[in-house]
Amino acid sequence: MPRTVSKVLALQLTPHAGSYVADNYVADSYISDAAPGFPAIVSKTRTGPQVTFVSTAGTKVDAVFDLIMTVLPEQYMDGQNLTAR
Repeated sequence: MPRTVSKVLALQLTPHAGSYVADNYVADSYISDAAPGFPAIVSKTRTGPQVTFVSTAGTKVDAVFDLIMTVLPEQYMDGQNLTAR
């Protein structure tokens, strides 16, 4: 993550499926588009949350996805004051 946070509250994953070649480049029977997999959250640690995608067969697969994170800001002590960045 590019920034330190206090806590990860929620992760929302949206996988994307699509052809990796142009539709008119190859015959439809040559390449079959598969589902991108089902997203699963492995951990929501504040320093490095982890996600994975699992196929219908139960194996891990690569995927392209969007991620929306809901987090609490980083908190630190400034003298006797607790502040957030």
